[in-house]
Amino acid sequence: MRCFYDSRHEAVGSCRSCLRGLCPDCLSVLDGGLACKGQCEAVVRKILDLYQQNGRMMALHRQSTHNFAAFQIWLGLGFMVPPVFSMFSQRFSYPDGFLLTMGVLYIGWGVQLCQREEKMRKRLNAADIP
Repeated sequence: MRCFYDSRHEAVGSCRSCLRGLCPDCLSVLDGGLACKGQCEAVVRKILDLYQQNGRMMALHRQSTHNFAAFQIWLGLGFMVPPVFSMFSQRFSYPDGFLLTMGVLYIGWGVQLCQREEKMRKRLNAADIP
């Protein structure tokens, strides 16, 4: 492949913004990518900033998903406490059955969120995404 701007030279890489082939004289090396010298540098810097911001947002998302799953499990346990005490005192009633059902559902939801989070973490690790 030849350089887009200087067809006498072979391209050694491509611009991260416009994907044009560039020779060593026509490229600008930035942290994490190449850019057309004097033309696409600002755009490539913005792209690289977006990648970094995305990495930070993914880390926050993972943490918030984990916290939400833990909250659902604790909420489910909280719903289950009164019915369990009612069972031991042998005064189990309809509201206790409802609370027990809600507790099981919330715990199931929390476990499902944990499993989904773990699956996503494995997928991201396999793709080398920070």
